[in-house]
Amino acid sequence: MEEEKGRVCVTGGTGFIGSWLIMRLLDHGYSVRTTVRSDPEQKRDLSFLTNLPGASERLQIFNADLNNPESFDAAIAGCTGVIHVAAPIDIHGKEPEEVIIQRAVSGTIGILKSCLKIWNREASCVHFKCINSPFQRTWIGSCDNNTFFRSGPFIVPQLAGSVRGTLAMVMGNREEYSMLLNISMVHIDDVARAHIFLLEYPDAKGEQKRDLSFLTNLPGASERLQIFNADLNNPESFDAAIAGCTGVIHVAAPIDIHGKEPEEVIIQRAVSGTIGILKSCLKSGTVKRVVYTSSASTVHFSGKDVDMLDETFWSDVDYIRKLDIWGKSYKLSKTLTERTALEFAEEHGLDLVTIIPSFVTGPFICPQLAGSVRGTLAMVMGNREEYSMLLNISMVHIDDVARAHIFLLEYPDVKGRYICSSATLTIQEMAEFLSAKYPGYPIPNFEYVQFISALKISIFLIIIIFQYNGEILQLFSED
Repeated sequence: MEEEKGRVCVTGGTGFIGSWLIMRLLDHGYSVRTTVRSDPEQKRDLSFLTNLPGASERLQIFNADLNNPESFDAAIAGCTGVIHVAAPIDIHGKEPEEVIIQRAVSGTIGILKSCLKIWNREASCVHFKCINSPFQRTWIGSCDNNTFFRSGPFIVPQLAGSVRGTLAMVMGNREEYSMLLNISMVHIDDVARAHIFLLEYPDAKGEQKRDLSFLTNLPGASERLQIFNADLNNPESFDAAIAGCTGVIHVAAPIDIHGKEPEEVIIQRAVSGTIGILKSCLKSGTVKRVVYTSSASTVHFSGKDVDMLDETFWSDVDYIRKLDIWGKSYKLSKTLTERTALEFAEEHGLDLVTIIPSFVTGPFICPQLAGSVRGTLAMVMGNREEYSMLLNISMVHIDDVARAHIFLLEYPDVKGRYICSSATLTIQEMAEFLSAKYPGYPIPNFEYVQFISALKISIFLIIIIFQYNGEILQLFSED
């Protein structure tokens, strides 16, 4: 069997992923070498590995440590593939951050050097491939977005952290419920099978690619959609995408969901990134108009006691900083970015129009549930902590937002700022509407919401130049 499948090294074999991967590699006919940290007292029970079917004939266990990358040489020697799963985890938070990072990086580079060393020595008889656990990287890289949770059965003695997290509601661990918001999950067996697929598939290169099929499968996309890599931290990276375009719609904005980045970092990224994009537009020589997607937060927080807001209102950044509200850095960055962009455009003769959507709702094609959609459905989903977002809420259907952007791109006489909002509902009206549409859900009654009031927002685009299609019914439609 070894002559047919070859020998594979798996680092970190005592972990949740590593152990299941060893089991599946043995099932697939591979001979496996795995690495574990040394156990001088020999008290560690590894029978959950050594008792696996085929382990007695085709599993070898080596001692190795990321602090000493050369200790992996012996395990890697003679292998045709390496799957690097091992990673340092400081469960108790006692080690300095730089120590953990150094161990992870230098350990991984050392393992890759071992791979090259063995490959150079045995190149005449070895087809070599090294895979650095793509799912492990996916989990780390997605911490600021939607975390990939590995779940399913396990053969390790301890309950894996990701499994415990997915079972938080079963186990009554309320402090872990926040980890389950819009959670992305994958079964441990699919993780193992994916590793083996990437080990065997000849054309697999680099890290796993983000699934953009929700864009590439759109009608007409195969002929008329191009996708470019770009980042607001490097505004010049937008040059290639903008070159040759007659119009640019700038929607991208930095959002720090978990509130971990300093306010000034987010503002700097938003402002400098947007100005960089406007410079790219000027540089292109072909861009005739730019539409910048602003936010209702740029008008809502003026600090003035008024009943109606329009495009002449600007949020006061000092007033925002005094408030105890969620997403303060986003509100500040959008306000400062729009102001700076309009000033830059006027100074350099660039045709720039800004659009200010209210609460955007309706169907979506992206994989994640949008925050504004989740907010408008708070009463349907029973998220009482979000009811405060629904006070006299002004809303607009996503299709009207898209159509308004295109309208502002094409209509020759538009200038300045435009609020995009088609309906304003009180929370009482919303409760009444939703309880009729979704009778089986825990919609709060009138007594619960009757004392709530808040500001309204202008419907300027409705009256002057733009016809909305989204009725209130469509705002909550699946179509």
